[in-house]
Amino acid sequence: MRDYIDALQSPLDVYAPGMAEIEASLSKLARPPKKRKKPAALTPRSMALLAGEGYLVEKVEHRNAFMAHVTHDLWQFADLLAIRRGEVLAVQVTSAANHATRRTKIADNPKVGRVREAGIRIEIHSWRKDGNRWQVRREDLS
Repeated sequence: MRDYIDALQSPLDVYAPGMAEIEASLSKLARPPKKRKKPAALTPRSMALLAGEGYLVEKVEHRNAFMAHVTHDLWQFADLLAIRRGEVLAVQVTSAANHATRRTKIADNPKVGRVREAGIRIEIHSWRKDGNRWQVRREDLS
């Protein structure tokens, strides 16, 4: 009886023709899928830049977890609000590839006129990586 139990627990060394090809194809299937590279966090870069210039900076965009993680910006265009003595600045942060799209988004926004009337400056910060360093392009839309 003991021999029977040992035989059940030991692996079977069976080789069939074409087994190597089957094992190779199975090993390819067993690999985990490649992870998608996350986009760089650009908002903290703009926050650090503005804080270094003496602004008090606050993030004013938020994600709505109940609506498929949709992001809501302040006045539909501002990601950051920065203040310092006598100045208020609304900033849209983006990648360099989306700069023109964000400029159009702000220009077409009906609330921009009232924001400008209130004396709030509007800037776009578009970031790109140049070699190993991040470069920002700032455009004043006031």
